[in-house]
Amino acid sequence: MRGSDHSADFRAYAITGKGVLLREGLRDYHGITTGVPTGRLPRRELAYPGLTEPEGRVLDILIRSGAESAEAIALEVGLPPSDLDPILERLTQLAYVSRKGTRYQIVAVRAVPERSRRD
Repeated sequence: MRGSDHSADFRAYAITGKGVLLREGLRDYHGITTGVPTGRLPRRELAYPGLTEPEGRVLDILIRSGAESAEAIALEVGLPPSDLDPILERLTQLAYVSRKGTRYQIVAVRAVPERSRRD
């Protein structure tokens, strides 16, 4: 009944010879009411604790390439250069990267235990 204190969860169910059996809640899906439910992706731990996901992607690009221009990094990471500038500035302040002219290069990568990194 509308306004009553009831569960709003979507649940799996099975109809058996003994009646309806309620199963687990469908918490790992969204879009159920649209008729096109999709599974939610599990949350990933950040590969570099303390860095945002975009910062980690930029760092990965520089680790692979050694040195790149801001324009090349922006193109590869899929960000406009104006959004990349603060990321590169922060990575420089944290001593992950350094700037040589128009190119940024990796300085050091702090060790991250393998069990905390997820690919």
